[in-house]
Amino acid sequence: MFSISNECFEQPDNAQLWILDRKGELMYQTGEMYDPWDGRNQQGNRLPDGVYYYILRFTLNGETQQPIKGYVMLLSQGR
Repeated sequence: MFSISNECFEQPDNAQLWILDRKGELMYQTGEMYDPWDGRNQQGNRLPDGVYYYILRFTLNGETQQPIKGYVMLLSQGR
């Protein structure tokens, strides 16, 4: 499971999380900041192991914040 922790900042007004593959194609998106991503795409299919990129956009107190971007390595256990 990949999830965003709220230890670093306040509860946002709203948030969007996008997960993209190495080609930049959208694999998963959610409007819930704390909705964990379990390595599946929007259709519920498991994605292959590899590097995926995330973009988190959110607002705090009505102000749009700088997007948080990064990557996560997806490694399955016991497939």
